[in-house]
Amino acid sequence: MKLHNFFASSMLFLVFSGATSAQSIYSIGSDCTLDDTEKPITFRAEYTQRLSQNDLEVTQIVKEMLYEQLLSQSTKFPNGVQVDSLYFTSHAVVASRINKAIIQGALTVEPVVECRSHHLVSSAAKLNDRFLAQKSDGIDHQMSLQVLDSPKTVTVPETQITVNSVFGIELGTSYDQVEQLMGRFSLTWQFAADLRMAAIGRNHVLFFEQDKLIGYQYAKFLFPTSVHNLIEMHPLDFVIDVSGDAIQSPHKEFLNEHQLLQLEKMFPLVSASRVKLSDDETGIRLEALQIGRLPALPPQWSNPHCYDSGSIEQYIQQHKPDLVNIVSHQGYRIYMTGCSQIMTMNSLAQIKQLELLEPINIRNAELWQANTLFSMNPWLLGELYYNANAASLGEALETLEDGVVTIKNDVWFGHFFVEHDKVVAGSVIYKR
Repeated sequence: MKLHNFFASSMLFLVFSGATSAQSIYSIGSDCTLDDTEKPITFRAEYTQRLSQNDLEVTQIVKEMLYEQLLSQSTKFPNGVQVDSLYFTSHAVVASRINKAIIQGALTVEPVVECRSHHLVSSAAKLNDRFLAQKSDGIDHQMSLQVLDSPKTVTVPETQITVNSVFGIELGTSYDQVEQLMGRFSLTWQFAADLRMAAIGRNHVLFFEQDKLIGYQYAKFLFPTSVHNLIEMHPLDFVIDVSGDAIQSPHKEFLNEHQLLQLEKMFPLVSASRVKLSDDETGIRLEALQIGRLPALPPQWSNPHCYDSGSIEQYIQQHKPDLVNIVSHQGYRIYMTGCSQIMTMNSLAQIKQLELLEPINIRNAELWQANTLFSMNPWLLGELYYNANAASLGEALETLEDGVVTIKNDVWFGHFFVEHDKVVAGSVIYKR
């Protein structure tokens, strides 16, 4: 084992010494805009665990193997990548006096367009770090040995969009019929008894009023970045029908002036940008499109109920209809409250992780009513709350390093960001 560690450390040194030009690797919690034109990349490695080796030691070896693979490919991503997930599985070795198990690791990263934070991964040990200064207490809190049940697949009857239909579904179709045709949605949000929104991936949203489909929005960036990155990716190569002519892949291909004019005549809202391709050539890119009409929020509408303390599972059972319901691209079920609290559940409907976000940056989000919908209340967690004085962390403040405080109790293990002596965000992993 000592020999393996020696070579692993030496290999990492050699990689770093020649990798000063390598692209950035951002940690899981970074505020990044993902590149939806690129698919996630998964690296895999495995290692045979000896009876004398503990789990932490072996998972670190596998991390190093995965990290080396990632570094070798990093120059392919000019803007860098963000770590999406890191999972391990263990397969017991039967009837062996030397070996205990085969440990397999899978690291998934996603190319980014840009990142507005600096939580960079600088070593294999930090691959699963949600924050830069996260420390291990002997447990790999990002490890998952559980096989998740695959949710239903999202499907669309057709890829065509017209002035009266979306993916072959006519305006006026009931919510239940649409859901049955599509299998499920990537996000649902019930605003009132007679008003709800449902998303297909990150770029397509349907609006239902009185249980009927009344409108649709497409945009490259519908949601704020922190929400956009939570939702599963479901890219659709759609076609827009304009007076019998088909505009193929308008989300990827440039439009010409005639096509843009046709779209603007037929659809209630069309947004486009112009990109300079050469000194004498400009391309037109479709940025957003609307079909039908968009609803009005009820005057009495307010953000979903906030979580304070107690059982999260019971909280979700009680308030589920009011929460934002999301499926991540890892297949996890996520619930978002009206206090910037992101609850990730495992396949047994148990809480896996709770994210406490800083105020959501609306920025370029083009979703209907985005400013109102995402102007959420500050988070709270028991006696902790957004913008609380760091002194309220008590003895935990002794763990402060690089702006991160570690807190542990019998139920969870958490990291909390401190800026200017104020607690601003947190990430909590629940023990099982």
